[in-house]
Amino acid sequence: MKVCDLMTSEVATVTPTMSLRDAAALLAAKGISGVPVLNTENEVVGVLSEADIVVKAGGEVARNRLPVVDKGKLVGIITRADIVRAFTRSDTELVDEIRGDILRRTFWLEPGRVTVNVVDGHVTLRGEVETETDQELLPHFVARVPGVISVDADLSSRSRVRLAR
Repeated sequence: MKVCDLMTSEVATVTPTMSLRDAAALLAAKGISGVPVLNTENEVVGVLSEADIVVKAGGEVARNRLPVVDKGKLVGIITRADIVRAFTRSDTELVDEIRGDILRRTFWLEPGRVTVNVVDGHVTLRGEVETETDQELLPHFVARVPGVISVDADLSSRSRVRLAR
């Protein structure tokens, strides 16, 4: 048996300038775990895999499948493919989750106190929070939203209240 007997000849590919979100969407849509990266001359310059996206998301490659537990009981499993699909979320979905779940329900901020802008998964936060602790924690909470690639925060606080560490 030869390689040509096993290989797939219609191959999905990406370019070096393609966004990580678009590449993740391609992997998820095709149900594949990696693609060759081609330059403008159609030369192979690399390979992008689910593992690469998992690393970018802040995960560890060594742990491909992780059980999800609630009070010690198994409630599900998360895989590389699940993480890759998170990168396919639209900027609008990310803004809605950040505003609703984090700003309003977690930090109890009034609408408009912090503006949220998302472009290709990169989040910009501008505005005022209640305390210095909130000022420090808010970007960390936003960074943990599935699909967020980076967070740039320019936040001030109303009071100098800071929780002791």
